[in-house]
Amino acid sequence: MMLPFFIDQGLNARLWGKKVGIEVPRDEQSGSFMRDSVAKSLKLVMVEEDGKAYRDGAKEFSATFRDRELQDRYMDTFLDYLEKHKKGNEFDQ
Repeated sequence: MMLPFFIDQGLNARLWGKKVGIEVPRDEQSGSFMRDSVAKSLKLVMVEEDGKAYRDGAKEFSATFRDRELQDRYMDTFLDYLEKHKKGNEFDQ
């Protein structure tokens, strides 16, 4: 279940939604997530046959998301990249 609120979350939800989850639709007028749309999305993903692709995709990626060591390596690699490519700023002293 994806409930995007800020900046890139909607884009990420649409990208990942093809494999592992569904973006809950918002009310067109208020932009709010409505109770019925959350319930329908949850039922689709968890119960209905049309939601099998989402369940299968979530199973496929669950090991990657649970792997703390792998996530730590990703973060270390990202931080190393930032450190190597940073430009000077007022906080460098």
